[in-house]
Amino acid sequence: MLSCTFISSIPPAPIKRTIDNQTFINYQAVCTDSWRRVCGRVRSVNSLQEKQYLESRSLNYNVDFVYRNSLLHCSKPLVCLRDILLSAKMSESPIIAIANADIYMNMPDSVRELISLLQPGEAIVGRRTNIHSLQEKRASIYRLGFDLFIIHSSDIDKLLRHSNNLYFGDPWWDYDLLTNLIASGIQIRPLKPIHVLHLSHQHAFSKDRWADIGFNSIQDMRNLINQIPHSRMSQEGLTLSKLIERVHSQIINFFTTQDACNSGSAFQLSSDEHHVKPLREFAHGLIDLGENVLGLQNEFDDSSDITTACSLLLDRLCNSLSSH
Repeated sequence: MLSCTFISSIPPAPIKRTIDNQTFINYQAVCTDSWRRVCGRVRSVNSLQEKQYLESRSLNYNVDFVYRNSLLHCSKPLVCLRDILLSAKMSESPIIAIANADIYMNMPDSVRELISLLQPGEAIVGRRTNIHSLQEKRASIYRLGFDLFIIHSSDIDKLLRHSNNLYFGDPWWDYDLLTNLIASGIQIRPLKPIHVLHLSHQHAFSKDRWADIGFNSIQDMRNLINQIPHSRMSQEGLTLSKLIERVHSQIINFFTTQDACNSGSAFQLSSDEHHVKPLREFAHGLIDLGENVLGLQNEFDDSSDITTACSLLLDRLCNSLSSH
């Protein structure tokens, strides 16, 4: 077992998933068990709003309660990404894994060994495999995000120096953390998406919120990356810097033309297609960066990997149900 702590924000009401017309009320427990098998330790960061309910339950993981949450902005008390990093700093483990609470870690011994050898100044980043049918073994790689971050604990202070106040689980938190890693000079090592599993589900997606967070995030990312002299930037940093600068210029030019705001203003607006076009370019630019510079996969090595992963997760879910 690794000397590692897995950190997430586990909701008070355990996550359940319906797939192939079957509802697995134990999906959260199976995900949590996968973290414990790989990492050993599990911590959750939750809002104080959830403390009374969580303390009334019998939990098999530690919880850090924090004051900051997103209730002023949305209906859920999401915690700040900075508080996730502060929890990581308090951990005694040399290696920290960070992911949303609905991620299943599918890690064979070879990958665990790779993680155990992680050094200061290195991080492992993985996209997820979205599973659409366990019975039919259908899955796809989710290319628009980054779902698992494995970081050496000695690098947490670097990330805290630059971290923004995005909320963990909101849109853009993963883009922000990836930008922070690159700007901090941390070398990114790719993880195959078959090792990061996720049962597909419908999203309560707010396009307005995605756009609002995105416009402000681009400004914050630009401020962060501009603190680093180009002479000290990695190839990843230079590529990301050019992308951010190009997209930021498009945003400024658009709003200057529209007389909606100026370069010193926060972006608050509706999300029609003209507004979100620069954000879409940024997202697709990150896809290119992930695949062409960081080496993230855009296709599976072998369809048998999908079959094996789906069978494994289905067995875990069914066995967990039968044992309760």
